[in-house]
Amino acid sequence: MPLLASRRVPHVFMAGERIYLKDGLRMPSVTTVLGATADKAWLERWIARVGEEEAERIKTAAAFRGTLLHSRMENLLLHQLEPAQELIQREPEVVEQLWHGLRPALDRISDVHLVEGQTWNVTEYGAYCGTIDLVARIDGGPLRILDLKTATRPKPKEWCGEHILQLAFYSGSFNHTYADEGVQVNAGGLLVVDEQSLRCQVHLIDEDELETAKWAAFSRLDRYFANKGSAPMPCTA
Repeated sequence: MPLLASRRVPHVFMAGERIYLKDGLRMPSVTTVLGATADKAWLERWIARVGEEEAERIKTAAAFRGTLLHSRMENLLLHQLEPAQELIQREPEVVEQLWHGLRPALDRISDVHLVEGQTWNVTEYGAYCGTIDLVARIDGGPLRILDLKTATRPKPKEWCGEHILQLAFYSGSFNHTYADEGVQVNAGGLLVVDEQSLRCQVHLIDEDELETAKWAAFSRLDRYFANKGSAPMPCTA
């Protein structure tokens, strides 16, 4: 099947949250929903330990590295372009090191259907929207929602609960957005590349596990709107 055309949804920031505008609805992003309903006790302890200024510096640097890696992955998978030497020289050295760790995992990917594509879903618990990193096969297996993550150290699958919920949200939104294409994706995977080992862990999430996670994800969506005191709001834009 050829690469699916990317579909875009306009968004705004409201009260610090990314909100997408589609079909008369204001839809929170997947990361907004998960962030608003997460247990932040561990984050608060970490900030207290390192200090607010250092915590912000670490988060900003990590987000920047993640953005660069995602851009490299997109250029490779869509255009078969490796990073140019002048680009490498402008980026932090750790990005090149992480790229070398990620690159063998990308060689295992085939049948790419979508790269950096926006998707949305309307459920009985509320509507939401988000951007999927990649829909493809890995090692010739089933089509999967694949998400690239960076970490400071190796991250076993049992530490990836929030990331798996994210995949569950994306599976539902992909299947809703591209229902007219006759393709369904019900499996997932995480590509986790870390600064300690400089290698990529590949955590595959099968259909049954993703279906179980979907119910947990929708419970979080329900809680998000309950905390807001409303159902999904009509869009006035």
